[in-house]
Amino acid sequence: MNSFDLIAVAANTIFLVSYVDFTAHIFRKKNAGGISIAAITSWLIAFSLLAIYFYIRWNPLFFFYYAAGSIVSVAAINGWRRYR
Repeated sequence: MNSFDLIAVAANTIFLVSYVDFTAHIFRKKNAGGISIAAITSWLIAFSLLAIYFYIRWNPLFFFYYAAGSIVSVAAINGWRRYR
Protein backbone atom coordinates (compact mmCIF):
# COMPACT_ATOMS: atom_id res chain seq x y z
CA MET A 1 0.00 0.00 0.00
CA ASN A 2 1.46 3.34 -1.02
CA SER A 3 0.64 6.86 0.09
CA PHE A 4 -2.01 7.29 -2.61
CA ASP A 5 -3.94 4.31 -1.27
CA LEU A 6 -3.76 5.76 2.24
CA ILE A 7 -5.54 8.88 0.94
CA ALA A 8 -8.39 6.70 -0.34
CA VAL A 9 -8.57 4.77 2.94
CA ALA A 10 -8.74 8.04 4.89
CA ALA A 11 -11.50 9.36 2.64
CA ASN A 12 -13.57 6.20 3.00
CA THR A 13 -13.15 6.27 6.78
CA ILE A 14 -14.40 9.85 6.87
CA PHE A 15 -17.38 8.84 4.71
CA LEU A 16 -18.26 6.08 7.15
CA VAL A 17 -18.06 8.38 10.17
CA SER A 18 -20.12 11.10 8.50
CA TYR A 19 -22.74 8.57 7.38
CA VAL A 20 -23.14 7.32 10.94
CA ASP A 21 -23.45 10.93 12.14
CA PHE A 22 -26.04 11.67 9.44
CA THR A 23 -28.23 8.66 10.23
CA ALA A 24 -28.02 9.33 13.95
CA HIS A 25 -29.10 12.90 13.27
CA ILE A 26 -32.14 11.71 11.28
CA PHE A 27 -33.34 9.26 13.91
CA ARG A 28 -32.59 11.55 16.83
CA LYS A 29 -34.51 14.58 15.54
CA LYS A 30 -37.21 13.81 13.04
CA ASN A 31 -38.09 17.46 12.45
CA ALA A 32 -34.56 18.84 12.54
CA GLY A 33 -33.73 21.59 10.10
CA GLY A 34 -30.86 19.98 8.23
CA ILE A 35 -27.71 17.96 8.54
CA SER A 36 -25.18 18.67 11.25
CA ILE A 37 -22.21 20.85 10.37
CA ALA A 38 -19.89 17.99 11.33
CA ALA A 39 -21.41 15.72 8.68
CA ILE A 40 -21.21 18.36 5.96
CA THR A 41 -17.61 19.17 6.84
CA SER A 42 -16.74 15.47 6.87
CA TRP A 43 -18.27 14.98 3.42
CA LEU A 44 -16.40 17.95 1.98
CA ILE A 45 -13.10 16.73 3.41
CA ALA A 46 -13.72 13.20 2.15
CA PHE A 47 -14.67 14.39 -1.34
CA SER A 48 -11.59 16.60 -1.41
CA LEU A 49 -9.37 13.66 -0.48
CA LEU A 50 -10.97 11.49 -3.16
CA ALA A 51 -10.60 14.26 -5.72
CA ILE A 52 -6.89 14.51 -4.95
CA TYR A 53 -6.58 10.72 -5.06
CA PHE A 54 -8.21 10.38 -8.46
CA TYR A 55 -6.40 13.44 -9.81
CA ILE A 56 -3.01 12.01 -8.93
CA ARG A 57 -3.77 8.36 -9.61
CA TRP A 58 -5.72 8.35 -12.87
CA ASN A 59 -6.84 11.42 -14.71
CA PRO A 60 -7.03 15.15 -13.95
CA LEU A 61 -10.58 15.17 -15.32
CA PHE A 62 -11.80 13.26 -12.25
CA PHE A 63 -10.96 16.23 -10.04
CA PHE A 64 -13.71 18.39 -11.54
CA TYR A 65 -16.28 15.59 -11.30
CA TYR A 66 -15.58 15.08 -7.62
CA ALA A 67 -15.41 18.78 -6.81
CA ALA A 68 -18.83 19.30 -8.43
CA GLY A 69 -20.14 16.07 -6.93
CA SER A 70 -19.25 17.12 -3.41
CA ILE A 71 -21.13 20.40 -3.66
CA VAL A 72 -24.18 18.90 -5.38
CA SER A 73 -24.49 15.91 -3.06
CA VAL A 74 -24.22 17.93 0.14
CA ALA A 75 -26.73 20.48 -1.16
CA ALA A 76 -29.14 17.76 -2.31
CA ILE A 77 -29.01 15.82 0.93
CA ASN A 78 -29.40 18.94 3.02
CA GLY A 79 -32.32 20.12 0.88
CA TRP A 80 -33.99 16.72 1.05
CA ARG A 81 -33.58 16.65 4.82
CA ARG A 82 -34.91 20.17 5.27
CA TYR A 83 -37.96 19.97 2.99
CA ARG A 84 -38.94 16.34 3.57
